[in-house]
Amino acid sequence: MNDPSPLVMGLDCSTTACKAIIWDCRGRSIARGNSALPLLAPRPAWHEQPAESWWVSTTQAIRQAVSQLDNKRLKALCIAHQRETFVALDEHDRPLINGILWMDERARELLPALEQTLGQDKFHRLTGKRLSVNLTIAKIAWLKEHRPDVFAQTLKYLDVHGFLVHRLTGLYRTGWGCADPTGLFDIQNNRWAESLLDQVDIRLDQLPEVYPPGTIVGFLNYWGLDFKIKRQLGRKGFAKGVPYLIFQSVVEIEPGCSHRIWVSSANRKLWARSAARPWPQKETKKKSGRSSLR
Repeated sequence: MNDPSPLVMGLDCSTTACKAIIWDCRGRSIARGNSALPLLAPRPAWHEQPAESWWVSTTQAIRQAVSQLDNKRLKALCIAHQRETFVALDEHDRPLINGILWMDERARELLPALEQTLGQDKFHRLTGKRLSVNLTIAKIAWLKEHRPDVFAQTLKYLDVHGFLVHRLTGLYRTGWGCADPTGLFDIQNNRWAESLLDQVDIRLDQLPEVYPPGTIVGFLNYWGLDFKIKRQLGRKGFAKGVPYLIFQSVVEIEPGCSHRIWVSSANRKLWARSAARPWPQKETKKKSGRSSLR
């Protein structure tokens, strides 16, 4: 007899591999997949990855995990990732360069000038961080200084989470916890720190929309990406309409269901408890190309 109970997938796209683990409502691991990520060091203290490898490893890990069960049981997907890592995309959503990893130190020589421009105390009050070489803001400043061609052509700067959300849903979205380590996030008001963006010549529209934990950031309806994603995930990819979640999220399992799943893919645990709330509406795409909730 087939088990109809719902399942949730947690993804961890970390520095060396992407792991996919599927959990049931009792917190038991049902299936898993794993795919290694390449690490590049073109110069001393430089650390990079092809952004496309994030997607390839994610789909491989998903395919391994989903091949072990009925994909229609999957009700939600959430993710954890290597946070300060980011990539610059052009107007066609193509990576202009390799993704620059969190541990990359190429911007160290720029820190004194950045501290003078931004103000160390002001920066700390706004972002909750001391200016360091690990933060995304320092690496984007390096691009401006040393790769003005890339800086000028960049349509979007996306963290790993934002990159995968876009590949899975077609939307530019990420979470507060993903935006926080960039050094570009106002932790008091939970939004991009526009005063900082102005000082380093980053436009607000070059960054993804940010959402709090617990938000459903999209549904896997694909909107024209359907063929490409199905080809990557194989015949046993996700069923259509699976919601994609910010890590450490809360979501109803299905319409009318009396259980709530609490997901924390960061530590790969999930719990279920009784609670009744309406199921959020799926997202549709308007003719204008913008998304809306209905």
